[in-house]
Amino acid sequence: MHTEKKRNHTRPLSKYLEEYHNYTATLSDLTWKLAFSGIAIIWVFRVGVQGSDKIPNELIWPLFLFCGSLLFHLLHYILGVLIKYNIYCYYVRRNKKNSDMVSTHDSWAVPIHMCFWVKIALLIVGYIMLGLYVWSVI
Repeated sequence: MHTEKKRNHTRPLSKYLEEYHNYTATLSDLTWKLAFSGIAIIWVFRVGVQGSDKIPNELIWPLFLFCGSLLFHLLHYILGVLIKYNIYCYYVRRNKKNSDMVSTHDSWAVPIHMCFWVKIALLIVGYIMLGLYVWSVI
């Protein structure tokens, strides 16, 4: 039976605070862009049907997948902010300095990586479905 040993990462404590600032800056920038992206998707794909605007039924699932990808993109950064800053605070409470080398377990990164891969998978499936729709109408 093969058991995999978990790795610990050692680096300066200041690196966690730096990453926290990077995640929060990106999160702030993405928030308004994502709001406009959701509106733009609906606006671009709407069509006039009997005097009202409607999204074609074939594009509902791709729209949900794109919105899901955007949601996981946002969640990816929210988790990054929460995890990195909590690690930083944990070590500060133990009187570590920003220049001290600290160690964390690989498992802390799992939720961040999961969100990363889910958002990519949703985007790919959404574009495949969108491509199939476009192919069917040309």
